[in-house]
Amino acid sequence: MIGRLWRRHPVMLPVFALALLAALFFGGRALTFAVTLAWRAEQPVAGWMTPRYILRTYGLSREAVGAILDVDDQSEARMPVDALARALGRPLADVLAELQAAIDAQGVAGE
Repeated sequence: MIGRLWRRHPVMLPVFALALLAALFFGGRALTFAVTLAWRAEQPVAGWMTPRYILRTYGLSREAVGAILDVDDQSEARMPVDALARALGRPLADVLAELQAAIDAQGVAGE
């Protein structure tokens, strides 16, 4: 059957195979991301995380994160929390505690 398809459609068969492989690859990546997202949201906030990562993972509002980290610009939003805390002259533990409190408060308010 493959030989007959190859003779009738020598160009379309490899194109179809590549499209099928791409669909499997990107579908697998999406599934992996969806499964690990719930796991990541259960982890405590860490210094290596960026404000953008915190927004996406924990669902905090941009205003809440911006108020805690004093971030309003896109270039600063790509810096990790520990660098932002150093720039603010605040201890990392205090900043992480404030972020975690905001996440916990959102979880209680969302229930």
